[in-house]
Amino acid sequence: MRQGPSGKGPRIYSDDLKMKVCRCSIHNGQLVPLEKFWTFKHGKRKGLPSSRCIDGERIYRGRNPLQSGFVPYYRVRFIFLELEFRIGRYETGRRIGVSQNFWWRHESRIPKSRFVRKATVVRAISVLRYLRENDEVRHRDSIKHGASARGRKERVPVERKDFNGKWDSENERKRVARRQLTV
Repeated sequence: MRQGPSGKGPRIYSDDLKMKVCRCSIHNGQLVPLEKFWTFKHGKRKGLPSSRCIDGERIYRGRNPLQSGFVPYYRVRFIFLELEFRIGRYETGRRIGVSQNFWWRHESRIPKSRFVRKATVVRAISVLRYLRENDEVRHRDSIKHGASARGRKERVPVERKDFNGKWDSENERKRVARRQLTV
């Protein structure tokens, strides 16, 4: 066991795995890896870890640690693509509460857009689950025309070309056809 720099800071219990005692309501004095702590940016404790781990700090601030924070966009991209293919960008944005800039940032791959808020992903998953349960899909011409916003009758998609994008079943069909050509 050794102290941090100049005798202050966390007690580090092992050289291989740096651990610190956590004082949050989750761990109650257990050892937690040092990477699970936020560090102070200013003041006399600058560079030192806080006394509570990140999840404990979120609970202390009244947030749910499962829904606060960020997720890499590449891991949840399929959710937003399927929503876009089913009901279109604007309707998806309206239902999950994201702006038009959300689509633009993630399409142009701006460096700050590598992550998405967990709360946004949770809303997107619930909307996608609802769409799948009710089998709700809109015709691509109705999406482009804005039929629901104009109060007009929406077209019903019948063929593959009527959908707003390429579905996984279509990609699977093409994959099988290519595999048969090479064999």
